[in-house]
Amino acid sequence: MSFEVSISKANLMIKSGYGLRQHHNVQTRESLELMMKRPSVRDVYIRRLNFHHDNHCHHYPQFVTTFRYSPTQTSLNEMSLKSLSSLIIPSALFLLHITSAAPTTTPSLTPDISPFPSPESPPELFTRAPATCAPGGAFDLSVFTLQLPTGSPGKPDSIPPSKLSGCDGWKSKEYFYADDGALVMRVPRKTDCVTTANSEHCRTELRESDPRSWDPKSSINRLVVQLAVTKPDDSQYGTVIGQIKVDDAISKKPVVELFYAQDGTIRLGVSQTPGVSSLKWMTVGHVAVGAKFEYELRYDYGRLSLRIGDSEERVIGTGKVGDPRCYFKVGNYNQGESASEVRFYKIDVHHG
Repeated sequence: MSFEVSISKANLMIKSGYGLRQHHNVQTRESLELMMKRPSVRDVYIRRLNFHHDNHCHHYPQFVTTFRYSPTQTSLNEMSLKSLSSLIIPSALFLLHITSAAPTTTPSLTPDISPFPSPESPPELFTRAPATCAPGGAFDLSVFTLQLPTGSPGKPDSIPPSKLSGCDGWKSKEYFYADDGALVMRVPRKTDCVTTANSEHCRTELRESDPRSWDPKSSINRLVVQLAVTKPDDSQYGTVIGQIKVDDAISKKPVVELFYAQDGTIRLGVSQTPGVSSLKWMTVGHVAVGAKFEYELRYDYGRLSLRIGDSEERVIGTGKVGDPRCYFKVGNYNQGESASEVRFYKIDVHHG
């Protein structure tokens, strides 16, 4: 899309010496050109925000691009837009910050040519692109069921894939929501939550449900996750941020669990005996609390492996567990007494 069309969808925010004056909708290119003729306008800053497209919300990192406008120029076409020439600009919401060249004075306005009201006009409130979009608007949750720390003892609430998908999908401001490009999963302290019948611990966790389970001897079974643990729980090994579970019809135990502790240590617990708690522990990395990192869990060709960040892939033995049908889980599976929070930036599942 051309810059001119993007401008027609923009909101303008005018700043002068006494601070924020107005927000304005610009409907035409001509209105912007009229504003540009004002000699007090010198710098224009463009910031891309969230936008809504095809019923889905997409988040893009914010950026700022600056170009100069000379008071001798009289046309938008004469502006220096070289810095924008390499950008691919979708149909989006843009925020333009127009700053005054004379911060200590208020520019005079001519009512018959200016698209902006006088300083005495009541200010308008600026509304960003939908900040209420559910996590399903930015993440493919169509293959997951969400398990929650709410409900009744032994029967926590769960949300099916059909209700998670899309910008208008299910969300919770307490436990499961989108924030600044991240999917946030939170778990309250143990005294304020409920567990499944087969666990003593609470969770806000996605359980793979399409497929319900898969053969670890097939060619591709991979879970790739980028995340930051902003608040680990207070247990010895910490919050479980990823799992490979054995099909529920075979066993209630995991094949492998990935833990993140309060000191940033990442440990892997791998089952060695079918159907019982028999985790073999190994330290696989260290990442500061709140820092982003990526992991990849694979269980294909009958081989279990883990990669943390740019480290080499680590192949892991499963003892007598063998190769039962499995499924992935990813989220915030709290193992302690305190509350926990995990922010996810990418969750990709691959099978083949």
